Amino acid sequence: MLMTHRERLPATRLGPSGPSDPSDPSDPSDPSDPSDPSDPSDPSDPSDPSRVTRAERPVPSDPCRATRAE
Repeated sequence: MLMTHRERLPATRLGPSGPSDPSDPSDPSDPSDPSDPSDPSDPSDPSDPSRVTRAERPVPSDPCRATRAE
């Protein structure tokens, strides 16, 4: 989160002509780009590994849940 905040400060100073131009979809340093799959701050990104681990845990391999089901 600190890294993302640091990236925003220089982007604001440089303005639209800087490397963090929000209109440039290929710029990975733009934290507000929703199409950037590597942006960890985007909670709606289904490819986020931490989100998949929590929300879509494999139920069959979970001994606790398997025992409850039986």
